[in-house]
Amino acid sequence: VIKCGESTIDFDENFRVYLCTKLRTPHYTPTVSTKVVLINFGVTLDGLDDQMLAIVVGKDESAMERKREQLVLEQSAMDKELVGLEERILRLLSEAKGNILDDEVLIDTLQKSKHASKTIEKRMLEAKTVEAEIDSVRGQYCWLSRECANLFFAVCDLSRVEPMYQYSLDWFLTLFIAAIDSAPSHANKKTRTKNIEQAFKRALYRNVCRSLFDKDKLLFSFVLCVRILSGNQKLNLDEFRFVLSGAAAVMNDDTKQQQEQPQEKMMVNPLAAWLEDAQWSEIRALSQMSHVFSGLDADCARNASEWKRFYDAPKPYEFEQCLPSKWYTKLNELQKLCLLRCFRMDAMTPAVQRFIATSIGDYFVAPPPSDLGSALDDSDNTTPIIVVLRSGSDPMNELLKVCEKHGMSNKLFSISLGQGQGAVATKAIENAMENGTWVVLQNCHLAPSWLPALET
Repeated sequence: VIKCGESTIDFDENFRVYLCTKLRTPHYTPTVSTKVVLINFGVTLDGLDDQMLAIVVGKDESAMERKREQLVLEQSAMDKELVGLEERILRLLSEAKGNILDDEVLIDTLQKSKHASKTIEKRMLEAKTVEAEIDSVRGQYCWLSRECANLFFAVCDLSRVEPMYQYSLDWFLTLFIAAIDSAPSHANKKTRTKNIEQAFKRALYRNVCRSLFDKDKLLFSFVLCVRILSGNQKLNLDEFRFVLSGAAAVMNDDTKQQQEQPQEKMMVNPLAAWLEDAQWSEIRALSQMSHVFSGLDADCARNASEWKRFYDAPKPYEFEQCLPSKWYTKLNELQKLCLLRCFRMDAMTPAVQRFIATSIGDYFVAPPPSDLGSALDDSDNTTPIIVVLRSGSDPMNELLKVCEKHGMSNKLFSISLGQGQGAVATKAIENAMENGTWVVLQNCHLAPSWLPALET
């Protein structure tokens, strides 16, 4: 029996219950955790990498991928056959009576097993040669699948910014397949994989930006850029944390002790006439963070006029114009952002835009305009288009132009949802599915009880 609330219920020994959650980091109390078996089905980078590698090789090298799949099956069958032979010999040996040399069945089985074993070993050696050939071809796509898989987690992180920003793995993989199909073909594998990478990154940026509020588009570009640099081992995490949070994010114990010293024992702000003490503290922390910035505080004190020119510059993010030459040539782009954060926090937005453009290209700092035509090109008959409206906006005029362009002006059914309109909308969708026409559902917020039926 099992106790459910106040009731005691009989249950079958084969009874099982499975509970699923879409929460990314669910928390269970120790009491619950000891009574259940927890399984994490979350997507991992390695798992997604393997999946996307199989997809891209299957699309670009379909014969080779089929050959690999067949090879896996054959190797499994050969392993199974060897195990079967061993088990049969052991069984006959255990059942043998008297002198085993007089057991003709056993001797015959041993001879057949020896012949079969040699045949299987020969086939396995041939399979290894073929496997090496396949791995050589797949190896040319490995970097591509790894880099593209890494971007899925940049998209997943957006849900922390706004709960509406949630994207499924199926959508991500569909976008990847579309990029493979649309990327220019080339006989050279290096060029071909570069084309796929560029097509996928642009398609991902275009599709995600279309669904973001304007205020979050630069943030997504920055997250995408950081993910790409991190995946290529080109991102210093301490410097990145400093850009985000300043000195507090990267202070070690020694730095904290120095910050806690009495003011008279610390280096007095030599730029107090025009630089705040909080900014000077940031400079001090940065100069102690790594050897790259070593001596920064002393240089600021020695060359105050040069740093004052940088501080007063109308566009301090144009580092080539105003940053002291020694530091301009010494620092990379991320390190220059660290420096700018100390002096001119107000200029960080355009500086981040320049950083993104320099790192991954100008395309990723110029969000494409949102229009129904491009959204239609990226959708299909199983992917609806959802339009989030601002107060007073109406997309119908633009939709009618799209209908006219595609010859659907007389095949568009529009309905304003409200009380009692759910059945009408259901019928309209069923007819449109059969006849290949378009349906527009307006005022969806007025039919919350019917929308779950639409989802299923």
